[in-house]
Amino acid sequence: VNNTDINAKFIVNAAGASSVKIARKLGIAKNYRLVPFKGTYIGSMKMSQVLTRLVYPVPHPINPFLGVHFTKTISGQIKIGPTAIPVLGSAKYRFLDKPHLQEAMETIFGISSVLKGNTHDISEILKSEFPKLLRHTLVKEASQLVPIAKEFSDWTKLKSGIRAQLVNIKDGRMEQDFIVENLSNSTHVLNMVSPGWTSSLAFSKYVIENFINPIL
Repeated sequence: VNNTDINAKFIVNAAGASSVKIARKLGIAKNYRLVPFKGTYIGSMKMSQVLTRLVYPVPHPINPFLGVHFTKTISGQIKIGPTAIPVLGSAKYRFLDKPHLQEAMETIFGISSVLKGNTHDISEILKSEFPKLLRHTLVKEASQLVPIAKEFSDWTKLKSGIRAQLVNIKDGRMEQDFIVENLSNSTHVLNMVSPGWTSSLAFSKYVIENFINPIL
């Protein structure tokens, strides 16, 4: 909470899109910025009759985005996505939402760092991602994994999500692994990668054993 003092013996900062902001206020994570990427999805109930499991593509060797994949939700719906479109704010779920000025400047600085680096090709990412905002393009790409997807006509737009992608501003690299740092009586989880936090319990155990326990 802004302008609020909190007393604690130990702090675990796992604030997602705000984790780097909190860490930088304490004097660490100065070489990192967060670049939010919006992920959109579409879903089908009818397809749940023929697909019973998750289907993922082979990960991209350089870019930190998983790519379009199939997920079966708790409600039984099959959804495909996400896209990966950079947006000017960690809570900018709709394109018409007004971004926070400070967050927008941070995002622009992060993107400019990627552009100056030689690890990722932002233009190639945008070229491949923006067409997926069209439903038929998203279904067409997903059909490369599961061809029967294109035979269903009930694909509808679902809620969007924001991926808080960590960028190392020293070399313009978009980080693709978990990044955790300690400072005094606090542990900061700076980069929490997906897919779907399928490794959340194992990762929590890793953080406790390797970062929290040693300094308690």
